[in-house]
Amino acid sequence: MKSLLAISHKKMEISLPNYVFFHYLFFGVFYIPFFYKWSFNIGLKNGFIEVVLAIVKKILIVVSVSAITLTTVEVTLEAPAETVAAGDFVVSLGEEAITVTDVALKEGTEKTYALTIPSLDGKSGTLTVNSVESSFDFTSATLSAAIDALKSATNETIIGLLNAPVLNIANVNPALAAEYKAEIDSSFTNTRELIQKAVDRVNADATEADQAKVDAVKNAKGPVELLAALDALSIEREIESIAYPYFVAISSNTSINTKADIQGIIDSVNTAEVTKLVVDAEAKVTTEAVATADALLTNFTGTEIVDDVDVAKEAFEARLAVVTDIVAVNDTVSATTVEADLLAALQSETLALGEIVIPANATDYVTEASAKVSADANFKFTTIDQIKTFVNETNAKAAASLITAVNNADTEEAFFTALTAPKLGLTDVSDNPVYKKVYFETGKDLTFKTPADIQAFVTKANEAAKEYAYVDAINNASKSTIVAAVTDFVKVYNNTAYINLSTDNRLEAISTFWVNHGEGRAEAFTTTAEVSQALTDAVTEYQGYLDGINASTNTSELLAAFNVMIDDLEVAYGDELASKVKELSYTEIYDNGSLTIEAATAIFEQLQANRSDDITSNDNFATVAQAYEPAAKLITTP
Repeated sequence: MKSLLAISHKKMEISLPNYVFFHYLFFGVFYIPFFYKWSFNIGLKNGFIEVVLAIVKKILIVVSVSAITLTTVEVTLEAPAETVAAGDFVVSLGEEAITVTDVALKEGTEKTYALTIPSLDGKSGTLTVNSVESSFDFTSATLSAAIDALKSATNETIIGLLNAPVLNIANVNPALAAEYKAEIDSSFTNTRELIQKAVDRVNADATEADQAKVDAVKNAKGPVELLAALDALSIEREIESIAYPYFVAISSNTSINTKADIQGIIDSVNTAEVTKLVVDAEAKVTTEAVATADALLTNFTGTEIVDDVDVAKEAFEARLAVVTDIVAVNDTVSATTVEADLLAALQSETLALGEIVIPANATDYVTEASAKVSADANFKFTTIDQIKTFVNETNAKAAASLITAVNNADTEEAFFTALTAPKLGLTDVSDNPVYKKVYFETGKDLTFKTPADIQAFVTKANEAAKEYAYVDAINNASKSTIVAAVTDFVKVYNNTAYINLSTDNRLEAISTFWVNHGEGRAEAFTTTAEVSQALTDAVTEYQGYLDGINASTNTSELLAAFNVMIDDLEVAYGDELASKVKELSYTEIYDNGSLTIEAATAIFEQLQANRSDDITSNDNFATVAQAYEPAAKLITTP
């Protein structure tokens, strides 16, 4: 047998690389301040300090880098960050460190930033930001090539050429491509500065021209002239049919100065006019009002597009859909209403009344609707709430006698029959015997007033019946079905202690649970909480048996550990113990109410052998059954 020291050495074995990793991680995080001061005295390398500092410092993970101007680098992060500062970026050009002086989030993005750095004019090489590299070339040769390329540019290519980072041109407007082309072709533009001046001249002329177009919109003499001026200014989202409201809004506004001002007015008028017609449709609830609103909505475009969805337009369409379906209900309500038509209208997905509309009450819906029309020839529903009230009141009226039947039922079967009457419209009523019993026992003394009351009762009773069913399965399980009963129970009512066991350990823990609670040895469980606690106690008890066996340091301790378990079994099974526990059916193992010394010796010797070999996984017995195996070899009884 190996020495205790040898065994202990095996238990504490750890690979050298893992030891070094955890040693230095611990050292770096907790002792950097002290050792950094003295690092040169003890020969500690600065590189190690930098590595550990990188572990504890916030690092922004960059996925792409691009020099977009002479003084701007665009970087995209792996994920959006709550806060970003210049110090979060480590920038270098080759071996030269570069200081970031400003950081700005790129408009319309969540994780792309523009970093301001000293000019890269005349330089080339590899720019590195937080370990991600990007090559650039801003040398004079590249600049000359970019200038030359402009000479052969077309209207289609000139914007891309002007945006070449080496040119560093600002305020390039893609809408002015043709104008830039014409100005550059007719100008002397052999330097970066001259090209910028050409762009600036075009922009200035365009601004002046836009201002003239803005003035034309402001000074329009009527809706027709206004539409022409709006087209000339390239205003978006205009709707020809509401030109007059545009004219009124613009002619009465004295603070219009820019194209953006006009665009804002157009968008505001669009929303206001559509809103007015949708509200009108909701008030009138007629096919004509819906059609009028829909005609304008068809040409409407909102200003907020999310995932290719026009948010405002979708909201207006949803409101109109509700009105359309209310109109459909009204169209089916008359003295000659067809049951199927009214039922279909009431079951519209848009109205969302499916949970309360009872198909069996279709005739009642028609009767009540016809009565309303007879009393008022102009009757119609105008809101979903009105229709909901109508349905609920009709259901209650139709169910009055059925509710009485539920309240008067005096047997389990009569109660169940009353609950399943189609006109009550109840859902999730189960014919499972356990559920039927719970319905009757919990509902026989209640008085219901509406179908909704009964539905609420059924829903609550189902939860109680579900619990009762699992508890009942445990209470009535036999030794052959207890494993299935416990397994089903744990699937629904999680038991951490049980789930943490291995499959074989679970079976033995269930055996302990069975010894404690099977075959009428204890009062029947009444709640799932009681079952769960008893199962947890059984796991703890079983684990104690196994731990006691595995903790033995000599034969006497092992014998005592087994006898504790056997004593508990005897309390449960009495004289039937040997017939219940297979291994204890033989006198070589069990005699006079105790494990034999020979059996205990065999088991302990196996335990010691397990502890002495080079396999750590078998140092302990995994199950009680495994512990019995060495003793089983002593059996000589035929």
